[in-house]
Amino acid sequence: MPLPREIENTINHLAVLVRNMGAAHGPQPVRQRWWVLLRGEPLDPEDLTMRDAARERLRQLALQKGLRLHECIWVWDETNAAQLVAGRFDDPDQAWSRARQLQAKGLDAYVVEAMSDT
Repeated sequence: MPLPREIENTINHLAVLVRNMGAAHGPQPVRQRWWVLLRGEPLDPEDLTMRDAARERLRQLALQKGLRLHECIWVWDETNAAQLVAGRFDDPDQAWSRARQLQAKGLDAYVVEAMSDT
């Protein structure tokens, strides 16, 4: 059975191959995307133990509130807080609608423009 790290490396490699195949067919129009993020507690990005604990607490809180995520995509930025992608949308109105649903469940949810994955 492959190790989780091996699976992750394989997925990343395949993602690069797929992106490069698309690039061979010419430039694709860039479309704006939106993420709904859950914000957790502040953390020190230099302290990996603290970071991992903050992420786990946010993941558990999301589960307790009924949110089922197929994967955990963590976002780091200048806010230095645990942040988890709770949804990806093409339409900002849909993203804000989802954020409000999550806020009604007691989660700290907000919308940001999606970061590039290239």
